[in-house]
This record gives sequence, C-alpha cells and structure tokens, in this order.
Amino acid sequence: MEGSTAAAWHVKDRHQVKGYGKPTEANLTKYIEAFIESLKPGGCNHHVSKALGYMPIPNWARIRVNCIGGETLAEWKAPMFMAL
Repeated sequence: MEGSTAAAWHVKDRHQVKGYGKPTEANLTKYIEAFIESLKPGGCNHHVSKALGYMPIPNWARIRVNCIGGETLAEWKAPMFMAL
C-alpha cells in the first residue's frame, strides 16, 4: 500500500521487545498516542520531527492479520483536529 509502513504487532513481551497486548482499537490508540508523544521535544523520536521540520503524525493506522488480504483486527483514524 503506497504511503504506508509495515510493522509487527507484538502481543507479549519478547526479550527486549515490549508487547502491546491484544490487537484491539483501545490498544492501538494507546500505541499511537505514545508514538505521538515520542515525536515531541524530549521524546525518543524527536530527532525525526526536528530533521523533517514538522511532526509526522499518522493519519490512520490499522492492525491486520499478516497475509494477503488479511482481516483488519483494529483501526485508528486521526481526528480532524488534534491538540498536541
């Protein structure tokens, strides 16, 4: 899908990789909120915002079963206006 970035959704902690829990809309929302916080000054991804000159807030995110045409398990869409 053009303009998208694939990533794995880890349900349980595995070694040094933090698990995010079951793939629900509530957990996906928490994940996105944490990602947005990481883009702010002091966050671990602030260097990305600084390099781009803006905060790359996602428009939407979805968790799908990892196969061609996989079922969508959870979806998040950014509100029209978001106070940061």
